[in-house]
Amino acid sequence: MKKGWTKDCALRQAKLDFIEKGSQKTAHPFLWSAFIQIGDAEPVPSLVPFDYMYWICIIGGSFLSLFIGIVLFRKMKN
Repeated sequence: MKKGWTKDCALRQAKLDFIEKGSQKTAHPFLWSAFIQIGDAEPVPSLVPFDYMYWICIIGGSFLSLFIGIVLFRKMKN
């Protein structure tokens, strides 16, 4: 769906990729046939470009890790 495909086309392609890349056991329809598209098939609009979202997650995760590290360091020091 990142490519702007409709939901039904993206789901179809995901199923085909799953079948193609899976082994004989993992490509069995039992594992993927339950996933069907119901409702609106229009593409999901992206509010934030993917590149920005990637960097927001990296920076946010770094700050969160730093904060947790400082809190744990202070608790261990006391």
